[in-house]
Amino acid sequence: MSSLKRTVYVTMQLNVIRFNNSVNPNYGVYLLKIYESIIIKIANFATLPIFNQVHTGNLKILIPPIEEQMQIADYLNERTSKIDKLINNIENQIIKLKNLENKNL
Repeated sequence: MSSLKRTVYVTMQLNVIRFNNSVNPNYGVYLLKIYESIIIKIANFATLPIFNQVHTGNLKILIPPIEEQMQIADYLNERTSKIDKLINNIENQIIKLKNLENKNL
């Protein structure tokens, strides 16, 4: 069983998507991320979107060979890491600029 890398909050309405051995877990995460906006649109709404097992079962996904999944996930990990570093760098520059502006006021 894998662990979460960040704090999450769940309600009584919890669905688990567990991939079998034919799906690389990292690839599966990226695959579900692609569906995020679709899931929100087709989920039933009360206060929060509810995406039930029927909805989950209706998702159509492509599952390339495991080696290709690993290559895709590795590539996306590398690219998102670079993007995260750029964002962090820009945020740090903004903080420095704000500090300079405050000193000059």
